[in-house]
Amino acid sequence: MRPQSGFAYMSMQGQITQEAPNSMSCYTLMKAVSKGFLEGDNPLHFALPLLTIQIAVVLFVTRSMACVFRRIKQPRVLAEIIGGVLLGPTALGRNKTYAQTVFPPQSMPLLETVATMGLMFFIFMIGLELDLQSLGKTGRKAFLIAIAGIVTPLAATTPVANLVRSTVSPGSRLGPLIIFIGTPLSISAFSVLVRIMAELRLVSTEIGKLATPSVAVNDVALWTLLAVGVALAGPKPEPLNPLWVLLCGIAFGIFMFTVVRYVMRFVVDRAVKHGKVSDMYVSFTLLGVLLSGLCTDCIGVHSLLGPFLFGLVIPKDNPFPKLIMEKIEDFISSLMLPLFFASSGLKTNLASLHGVVSIGLLLLFFATAAIGKIVGTFIVARLLGLSSRQALILGFLMNTKGLGVLIVLNIGKDLKALTDEIFAVLVLTCLLTSFLTFPIVSALCNFKGGDGLGKAGKFTDEEEASSKGGSSRDEKAAGGFSNSYKMSRILVCTDNDAQFPALVNIVEAMRGARKGAGGTSSNATLKLYTLRLTHLLFDRRTSLVRYMKLATARPASSKSSTDRSSGPSSSAIQLYFPPSRALSKVKVKPLPPIDSPNLADSLHNDILKVARSKRASLIILPYHQVDSSSSNEDAEFAATYASVVANNSTSVVGILVDSTSLGTASAIHPCFFAYSVLVLFIGGTDDRETLAVASTMADNPSVSVKVIRMVCRKEPPDEENRSNSANQSGEWNHQSELSYAASMDATKEEIADNEAILKIKQKAADCPRLACEDHHYCVGRTDGSSLTEVIQQIATTSIGDVHLYMVGRGISNARATVCLTDKDSTKEERKGNPTATFGLGIVGDTLLKAVRVCSTTGHGAANPCILVVQR
Repeated sequence: MRPQSGFAYMSMQGQITQEAPNSMSCYTLMKAVSKGFLEGDNPLHFALPLLTIQIAVVLFVTRSMACVFRRIKQPRVLAEIIGGVLLGPTALGRNKTYAQTVFPPQSMPLLETVATMGLMFFIFMIGLELDLQSLGKTGRKAFLIAIAGIVTPLAATTPVANLVRSTVSPGSRLGPLIIFIGTPLSISAFSVLVRIMAELRLVSTEIGKLATPSVAVNDVALWTLLAVGVALAGPKPEPLNPLWVLLCGIAFGIFMFTVVRYVMRFVVDRAVKHGKVSDMYVSFTLLGVLLSGLCTDCIGVHSLLGPFLFGLVIPKDNPFPKLIMEKIEDFISSLMLPLFFASSGLKTNLASLHGVVSIGLLLLFFATAAIGKIVGTFIVARLLGLSSRQALILGFLMNTKGLGVLIVLNIGKDLKALTDEIFAVLVLTCLLTSFLTFPIVSALCNFKGGDGLGKAGKFTDEEEASSKGGSSRDEKAAGGFSNSYKMSRILVCTDNDAQFPALVNIVEAMRGARKGAGGTSSNATLKLYTLRLTHLLFDRRTSLVRYMKLATARPASSKSSTDRSSGPSSSAIQLYFPPSRALSKVKVKPLPPIDSPNLADSLHNDILKVARSKRASLIILPYHQVDSSSSNEDAEFAATYASVVANNSTSVVGILVDSTSLGTASAIHPCFFAYSVLVLFIGGTDDRETLAVASTMADNPSVSVKVIRMVCRKEPPDEENRSNSANQSGEWNHQSELSYAASMDATKEEIADNEAILKIKQKAADCPRLACEDHHYCVGRTDGSSLTEVIQQIATTSIGDVHLYMVGRGISNARATVCLTDKDSTKEERKGNPTATFGLGIVGDTLLKAVRVCSTTGHGAANPCILVVQR
């Protein structure tokens, strides 16, 4: 017989006695460890081996379900809930042999104790991530939507609970029944909501900026209602007992926010040294979690409320919370939390739901949740100015359910406020509402008629039309994108705050690039659009602080200087570009962050749409080198940028290898700005675009530009290298090289190259900061005159004086392909490797290797950046 929820104690005869409403079950006490099967002991009759097997079964089932649910775009928490239900009497538990062997009744107290212990630390992490200061900045709209989504379902639950009490559960008290039915129907699941918004690119929309902080308010309301419900459902029927429990709970909360908060401020200020936290402070914090849970359990408001309050009072303006999370998150989320889902699933028997009463309860609870949550949110959102479609999407998003619902239902069942039938129906109701949310919201987002969703990662039809129509007009006004001398709009994409210093230096170097009709500096404005890309990861637990900051980010007026989710604010970036009479004005326009759970799917299309809608002349992308040691996130960023380069047809693209990849990174102060640029020119379309960009920098009086043209001397290779080349490729011969050199002399590309160099030399005659010189190299020689060796020599001699190297990407540059001896890049490109398509080109890869060698060997005082340009 499966034990009912109740209070367990140790009898004098060494047995576990479980009190249930109408029955009493006695179990033989299990010893901890066995002597082994060789001694005749069955390990399944001992606590530790049995608990180990139970954990293994739970992890296998829940992770298998998570893999299945990931394919149908459902969050992991729903998979774990379903996995727990399958382990119980709903599915696998119907087999008596399995139930008595793997989950026997006498093992349940230990399993539930371990699961509750893990849940305590998980709830502590929720409080640790919830920042009350960010919650206070949610704004009036988000707060009103949250209140409407809580009050309306609770109000609708009152007649429903009264009906349930009079028909299904006549012995229940009305107050606890209202709380434990209304709370699951009125709260929202943060992890499920963010997962859906991420899939549909809604995190940075107006909907996301309202939904995310509203769910945070829901979290606070959840624990408040739970404390009230536990107090009302106490075992003693005295009328004043719930009042005393609530007063003691309030007193404990005041103590936590005064004394304990002051103590944790003292601890946090001394705990972190050199980016690490000592074991003593970690142990002190974990002890605080246990003691806070013990205090609230003694008060009578459940042991989970104490850890939540303890995590809430820890200061968030310090790396300490993040470091604590890193130490315990994986163990708690991956190992301990699934045990709670299993413990809950073992109490749930969905197979017993049949007949008119169960179906009626399901429809009643489902309608209450839909009418109370969705309609209440819809009405308030409409009154606050949202469109009908936006308000409806927001209502369905706020109706998602998850772990919080399961916690409330289990506590209500343990306190006997909910019967087994009501408990099972509420679990099924919450699962159905969460399952239906994604397809419904997806259909509403993809609906072509009506209004748009607002500016964010997804674009409205009006924005798309304007972007298509605006690009050609700007080409005519600015002379076309091919005329890089008139660049006035730059789109910068970043995925890491460390990339900003190098980008700031490049933009500062391009100030003053536009010319007036008379050739003098004009008051033209250089518009800088900054676009932050965010990868939403869901294998680990979603961070509430991260998405609160992402959703509440205001690009034009944010006061924070840096943030991983949204990057430096507009004012912080603008400080790098002070007004100047000699230079053009830089107007910084941060764009809403673009988010995606899978970057490589369609994020590159969003970047290109932004570039077209803003009519960007130049797109600057950060470089990610992908190898065996790279993370999955870096690989997906690289694939996304590769798709941008491959599908771009309107703007010039610059791939920036910032100095963080080579060493240190820092932005040069505008008052002391002195910037040196070295351009390597071999020939081709991309190299000519590189000259155009460098020419704009030469107009800045604080920038010096040196152009080195690599000239091929038509000399045959020496005998040794000719034999080596023949051995390596089997195709090399003197006649083929002379034929290639002769054909290149007569091409239009060579004529265009000569014209571009001539313009640079003419400009250099009037601009002392611009210089142009020739360097010669030979094809197929190993005496130091090959192109690879010449590039290495240039890097070695210039690395201490150059801030930025510029080259053309030149993937289609046949001259560079033949002249360079490194064949690896071309092999990768021929194989169609997606990460190789985001390479720097043959010349760029050669330069990067040379610069890295010089940096690691100590040549030069600073680490330069490399900008690879592609038309």
